[in-house]
Formats: sequence, structure tokens, C-alpha cells
Amino acid sequence: MGKHVGMSALATTMFLGAGRSPVLAGAVRRAHRGTAVVAEIASLLIFSLNALLRLRGHVAALDAPRIRVDQMMNMCWKYLVPASFAGVLFVAIWMLIVNAAPGWAWRCGSPSPPSAR
Repeated sequence: MGKHVGMSALATTMFLGAGRSPVLAGAVRRAHRGTAVVAEIASLLIFSLNALLRLRGHVAALDAPRIRVDQMMNMCWKYLVPASFAGVLFVAIWMLIVNAAPGWAWRCGSPSPPSAR
């Protein structure tokens, strides 16, 4: 659990701007001009709230079921590899059609008219 707390604090610092909130911290600084203690406490509260929300996400990820490696490989070979081959085949056929009939491609939205080719 300790590593998740550390990762939450690190993610908050790196990606959420630590305790700097453009709305809340700025409002506290404007309300208490010259009082840096209130602004620092607000910054600490913002950081703690962000880190707790990140920690909740880390803990929720621990409860999610995990996919085993053999299940992932099975899905890849059964579905993903054939789908990628079908995509490559579709693009190859599409390119043959477009190059064989340039006027048809221009009417379908190609940027240049057939006379410019």
C-alpha cells in the first residue's frame, strides 16, 4: 500500500501541478494578501485531495481482474492479427480501386481533379 501512496503523490506532483490550483489557491491569495500561511495550507489541502483521488484509482486497479498472458495471446492470435491483416488487405484493394479510376476518387473527395493528374 505504501508504494501506491508514493505513486499517487508522485503522479499528483508531476501531472496535476502538485498543490497549485488556479482557482482555489489564487482566490485564497487574493483574499489574504500578505498571508502566505493560509495560501500554503490551501495548497497542502489541494495536494492531499488530489493524491487521495489518485490513490483511490490505484486501489481500484488492484481490485480489477487481471488478464493472464495465455488469454492475451489467445485473443491476439484469434482476433487482432486477422483483423490487422483484413485492414491491410482493405487498404491494398482501396488503393488499387483509387488508382484504377482516378475520376471516381475525385468525385469521392480527392483534393485534385482528374485533369490535374
